[in-house]
Amino acid sequence: MIILFLSLTNSLFYRIIWILFVIPYCVSSADELHRRCSQSFSCGDQTDLFYPFWIPSRVECGHPDFQLQCSERFAEVSISAVKFRILEANSTSRVIRLARSDYIGGFCPQHSINAQFNENVLPFVPGTDNLTIYYGCSQNFPRSFPLLVGELDCGGDDEKSYYVTTNLSSPLLSEIGGFLNDFSGQCKRNVSIPASGPALITLQKNTTQDNLKKTLQEGFNVGLNHECLMCIASDGACGYNRISNESICHCIHQTYSLTCRKKGFSAAAKAGMEIAFGLALLFLIVGWLCSIRCRKKAHEAQYTSKDIPVTDKQRKTSSHAPRKLNIKALIPVKHYSYVQMTLVGLWCIQSSPSDRPPMNRVVEMMEGNLDALEFPPRPVFHIPPALLQESSTLSESDSFYTEICSMNVE
Repeated sequence: MIILFLSLTNSLFYRIIWILFVIPYCVSSADELHRRCSQSFSCGDQTDLFYPFWIPSRVECGHPDFQLQCSERFAEVSISAVKFRILEANSTSRVIRLARSDYIGGFCPQHSINAQFNENVLPFVPGTDNLTIYYGCSQNFPRSFPLLVGELDCGGDDEKSYYVTTNLSSPLLSEIGGFLNDFSGQCKRNVSIPASGPALITLQKNTTQDNLKKTLQEGFNVGLNHECLMCIASDGACGYNRISNESICHCIHQTYSLTCRKKGFSAAAKAGMEIAFGLALLFLIVGWLCSIRCRKKAHEAQYTSKDIPVTDKQRKTSSHAPRKLNIKALIPVKHYSYVQMTLVGLWCIQSSPSDRPPMNRVVEMMEGNLDALEFPPRPVFHIPPALLQESSTLSESDSFYTEICSMNVE
């Protein structure tokens, strides 16, 4: 019986730890995500970065395709298999300025590839356009075409390189659109690069290699997509669900699919208030328990078991040999401290308001007989599975109700 009692006490200990620490952590996890993802962070020479970028310590706050590589001098991100350097990021205006890393040092990289920029997450701001560079062309570009085309010196006597200062689908190239399609087949490769509108206008007015280099180094501006802007407008923080592969919005009390819902209290907020009320009652009960234990120690000499009388001789030998007593022999008749108060505490923190007893009923349960006290139903909390798996000790507490039901309390 003593072993069973100790096992019950141990189970109650883990149960109380679970109630006091695990549940509040899960209720506040949404608030923590909102707080963390609302703050900007640093990487390389950038100190005001935000979604969709992320680093290993901010996985929940970024898009999986926009992980940053940080060095002492700069921050880079790979988009569509092409590396871009972050030149500037403003968390107030939500505008980001990027430049292709392989074109910052010049316009004739050896292994440049042509890849379409993904605008689903970071769309171009108005005015951004593409310029196209043709490398290793066996055919010369006719000089009779408009001044939207310039020639590059990338080495090689038999091969020429050219660049077009506007998007290939621009109406300005409507007269030579067919020729450009045929001309690209005469070149080893062609690369389209985003550039800012003002820089392109300057380049179109004066198609020199110096202006081209400045245009590539200056980069281009992008902004956040519509879903993220709506989330921010509702006081949320943008995020991404890697399981469902969709954008989410981290809000103060809960995470939503698009925007934060501001009307009334959310389900998580209500659950948090209910649990906080139950925990407050549990603290009161624990205080009552401590008071009873103090009185028990003060009057220990007066306590005797109604089944087994305790003599002075038994008290002297009690520390040397275990006694086989039942629960009522170990606990005073009026104060079944551990079992009775813990059961009342579990009643008070039931997740369903209809299951929680009123205060007058709580007093009756505390002053009543332990045998007449019913066992509360299992509380149902929304706890992330990963958190429960990390705590191997909590699995032991699952047998809490089974152990109590199997006790022979007379």
